[in-house]
Amino acid sequence: MDINNHTGNIYRLTPATIKFMSKKHTDILLIIPLQHWKVRMDEKIMPIQLGDILKIHKQNQFSMVLSQEELPQNKTTAYIFELSFELFKNKPWGHVFLTENEPLLRTSEPTIINFVGLIESALREGAENKRYSQEMMDHYIEIICIQLSRVRDQVYYPELATKVAEDGVLFEAINHYIQSHFEEDLSNKELSKLFYISEKKLITLFKEFSNVTPQKFITSKRLATAEALIREGQSITHAASQVGYKNYSTFYRQFLAEFGMSPDRYFKDQYL
Repeated sequence: MDINNHTGNIYRLTPATIKFMSKKHTDILLIIPLQHWKVRMDEKIMPIQLGDILKIHKQNQFSMVLSQEELPQNKTTAYIFELSFELFKNKPWGHVFLTENEPLLRTSEPTIINFVGLIESALREGAENKRYSQEMMDHYIEIICIQLSRVRDQVYYPELATKVAEDGVLFEAINHYIQSHFEEDLSNKELSKLFYISEKKLITLFKEFSNVTPQKFITSKRLATAEALIREGQSITHAASQVGYKNYSTFYRQFLAEFGMSPDRYFKDQYL
């Protein structure tokens, strides 16, 4: 096992691990084979190979058997990633991990290699407590979500790929604007006016690409930024005002709901 922490676990299987039995794991489990394996789940056998991404949720028990055993003993034959739902909440395209639909995706070798590298980078950032580690991990996770969603759309919804791509560009433009204008009025009405779309279209976009309403998305982004500012040593009131809160009681209530503790308690836990 390379990484084992609160963000997730990575297992590298080799020919020494001819069989793998699932145990209690975190919310989402991804199997990415580099050789031919057979997966048994719910009494069904599924062959998987390089280029596949198999997504399993924690309620499913499974076992794996390596089909080709005559390989160098130290050769990586599959990756297994145990991931938490928390990594994907409020992330653009994060819903692809949060639903149980389409468990198997077939993609290409370059996509898999890049995908594995991104997940490893994200989990390593989560294991460290360096400056901007959280921000870097979030960045990697967003790219992972986009990549997997793109693969899914190409495989399952080719006729919608163009429309999804266009909507994705629009969503990213709105997301970028939100990131740069935390302190301004970001009501649905104002965002709709800025991007020349209806409020109904705005809500549909956010439901599709973030699985939450625009205002919930904005609140989570504001609070995450405020939390990062507090971790950097800025005062609570300054952090709140920096991300657009003019009413401290609103900030206090939403921070408590998001992080499970008051801003004051969070600040004390960090620095006292």
